Amino acid sequence: MKTICYALLLFTSLACPLFGAEPVKIVPETPTEYSVEDWKKEAQVQDKVVVSESHFGELFVRMILMLLITLVLLFVLLWLYKRFVQGAIIAGGSSNRIQIIERRALSPKAGLYLIRIDNQEILIAESTEGLQLLKDIPNVNTTPK
Repeated sequence: MKTICYALLLFTSLACPLFGAEPVKIVPETPTEYSVEDWKKEAQVQDKVVVSESHFGELFVRMILMLLITLVLLFVLLWLYKRFVQGAIIAGGSSNRIQIIERRALSPKAGLYLIRIDNQEILIAESTEGLQLLKDIPNVNTTPK
């Protein structure tokens, strides 16, 4: 999860200049750094600045575009995480002694698992109440049909 956050932070920091995002102007907190005349001049300039509606529209489109790109990137990273990281955990790494042969969903919260441990297969039921051993099948022939 930490890697995903770092990837999003890196993406947004690199993509903002591409879409013309401007850095924020930091205004000093205390008026002691400027004289009264400087404040009056700045107020007059701000009164004269007129931003056209097309400029706002352009900024709005850029903002929506950046939001969509960020959301798409987030979903792609989430999909990759589920596919590779969780898949490796379920598969059990490099050990072949325990294998999940098949899983059948009975409902959204219940399912059956056929699991092979060495040469023995077991059928397990999963539900909200827990796991239950249904059948134990010893000495299974592992050659494919």
